[in-house]
Amino acid sequence: MPTFPCDDIVFSSAYAYLCNMKRLYLIILINSILLISAQASCPLVKLEIERLPDMNVARAGHNTFCIDGEIVVMGGHTTGFKPTLSAEYFAKGKWHTMNMVYEHDNATAVQLPSGKVLIVGGSEKPLGIGQTFPSEFYDPTTHTFEGFGCLYRKRALASAAILPDGRTVIAGNWYRSDMIECFNGKNSFDSIKPTATSRAKPAILLTAPDDAIIMGYTNSWGKHYPDSAAIVDRLRGDAVHISLLRHWHFDDSWIEGSSFIGDESRAQFTYLLGMKNDQGATRIVRVHNGEFSLLPTDHPVPSTFNGEKIVYMGCTLVDRNAKRAYLIGSTSKNFLILAIGYAHSPAALTLYYTDSKIRIPITFIPVITPEGNIVITGGIFNSNFYPESSVFVLHTGTPFSAATAGWRIMMWALAALIATAVPVAWWQWRNRSRATSSPAQDADATCDDNLMDRVTQLMETERPYLRSDLKVADVAAMLSMSGRNLSEAIKTHHGCSFTQFVNDYRIRYAQQLLTDNPEIKISAVALESGFANDTSFFRTFKTHTGMTPKEWLSRRQIHD
Repeated sequence: MPTFPCDDIVFSSAYAYLCNMKRLYLIILINSILLISAQASCPLVKLEIERLPDMNVARAGHNTFCIDGEIVVMGGHTTGFKPTLSAEYFAKGKWHTMNMVYEHDNATAVQLPSGKVLIVGGSEKPLGIGQTFPSEFYDPTTHTFEGFGCLYRKRALASAAILPDGRTVIAGNWYRSDMIECFNGKNSFDSIKPTATSRAKPAILLTAPDDAIIMGYTNSWGKHYPDSAAIVDRLRGDAVHISLLRHWHFDDSWIEGSSFIGDESRAQFTYLLGMKNDQGATRIVRVHNGEFSLLPTDHPVPSTFNGEKIVYMGCTLVDRNAKRAYLIGSTSKNFLILAIGYAHSPAALTLYYTDSKIRIPITFIPVITPEGNIVITGGIFNSNFYPESSVFVLHTGTPFSAATAGWRIMMWALAALIATAVPVAWWQWRNRSRATSSPAQDADATCDDNLMDRVTQLMETERPYLRSDLKVADVAAMLSMSGRNLSEAIKTHHGCSFTQFVNDYRIRYAQQLLTDNPEIKISAVALESGFANDTSFFRTFKTHTGMTPKEWLSRRQIHD
């Protein structure tokens, strides 16, 4: 009998029992045990923390960059919740103070292709009140600021993203209406169009060289906006509804220049974001050229640490050299960083944690250095009236220490081997027993890279959703694949069921009918949109939009 590394009595009894089982059940049981031991919890690593000299000015609501190895902080507000004109950079072991042209508290800043930093807008008065127009540049080569103009619309808590052609898309506002504008690279701003809904510090994600989407779960009055959470504005074209965003929300502030893991030169605009659902769970969402899907991970995203709930930021910081993204979180006692090894499939998760005795303030703009470390500057603990001047460098290392890496890797490798072997054997047996399967169906089952494109094309051209009796088997038959694979693909890419996916199309069709024919009867809209009856239509419409059809139409007419 083999020797087990744990309690001999318990495992000897288990071994004796297992020997009497059939071979298949034995393999499955061992597989389950190994998977549980390997995947029960995310690997934990204690963070190495370095404390840099404090900044000259305590601040929050500022912008932070790492430029040519220098940490640069700009604006924000200081003690008393008063905007500050100061900026400073860290070089040769000390902070050097600079003066900005304008005050920029809760402003938007992004580094341009020229190397200069564009800083725009911000709160007009102390206490974070109002919005401003002014814009200026920061030149890191001379450590100087230059004012040059004003926004098309005054803003605070806006966001920005740079298009490949050099233009900068700007959207978002605080306690004021919103619209999309662009900095054209020639010291002026151009109005593009109004947004479908106003948002504070929204995420702006490129979807093509000349297009971007704008989304968020917080409106410009700082409140969650469930009825508009799935509405996504586009730089080019009308706003669209994203099914996954009805269940998973980007509930945080966007960090300019972060979360991008794609390849702009190949027109691969891919991002990783942390999103929450209404039950409080967090998942990593992959957005590729505007298509949303839940990222498979080797462990569930940890929801608690030492018995306390973890609150994550939604924006990730990306170390492209290491192919890791970092999601920052915290409890009341610990600062946490979830590392996401996105080069692996499923993505490998590691949770870094700080000693509970080390308190790190909450900050809006953490940055990642070329070495892959994360820098936290200033921020607050409990009050905007008393910001901090502290600066921390959080060093991320290997997922496990040398002492523990060996047995964990061996355990995971064994679990992966068995986990792969058992399903493969079962799949081969299943396929041999299924006389109805075809090579075309097998190809579809194993390669779904283009599956959702095919599904989308079918839904938009054939409009099968207008049939009230449509079933998953019907759509699967049109695509020559199995219903199970279709359902799994929809769940993976959109985070919803087949019925929810189809109803999303039906509601959008109904909205278009209401817009084009305001006098149409609601019962006619229900039937023409593919619903079996009025009751089902009303319930689904209210679930998707938060409003009745008449309320939605009235609101649409007001906006128009």
